[in-house]
Amino acid sequence: MFTVADNLAWLLLEQALRERFIAFYDGIIPLVNNNGEEHPLIAPNFDVVAEAFRRGDYRRGSWSLQISSGDTMKFRASLSQLQRLGTTGTSPRWSRNKTLFDPIFLNRRNSVAHSYCHLLVSFDDSACTIREIAEIINRLGGHYTPGGRLYPAPLKREIFILGWIEEVGKRIKYNLSLSFSQLTTFDEPADWQCIIIWP
Repeated sequence: MFTVADNLAWLLLEQALRERFIAFYDGIIPLVNNNGEEHPLIAPNFDVVAEAFRRGDYRRGSWSLQISSGDTMKFRASLSQLQRLGTTGTSPRWSRNKTLFDPIFLNRRNSVAHSYCHLLVSFDDSACTIREIAEIINRLGGHYTPGGRLYPAPLKREIFILGWIEEVGKRIKYNLSLSFSQLTTFDEPADWQCIIIWP
């Protein structure tokens, strides 16, 4: 069952890329033919796009997709093209991860979708796959993942208090460290000296 979960996760990534593609273009895919003529494809879901290129009006000829920047790219509705589009932010981490992992993810998905023999994976492998794909899907939706590896959310910053008591001769007697929320219940009687660390 760990292998089944791992395999389905790779197919889920493809579905997420398809959903993001349709949402990004708001269901109207701006396609251009060889002559530069615009032929927008009305597509409420990706099945319409796939069918148009498989058996519909777009199955013949060379088609390009108008990218938001005004450029175009050759388009046949393949997974590798959906990956290349990168219809999320253009942060350095996003670009780096796409360069490093897109070929691996594409090969992994293809081996799942087009192979009759699947390598058995362990619980740890399956959990790692699901977590990484969840991070990619979060990022496709414009979000980072707290504690993530590929697209981690910013660390939570809190006010921190360091305190100590000094005896005669400047010898430190006690040390303490508190978060700001702990300070409200701290009632140790002594002549504490403190430093407030503001991140």
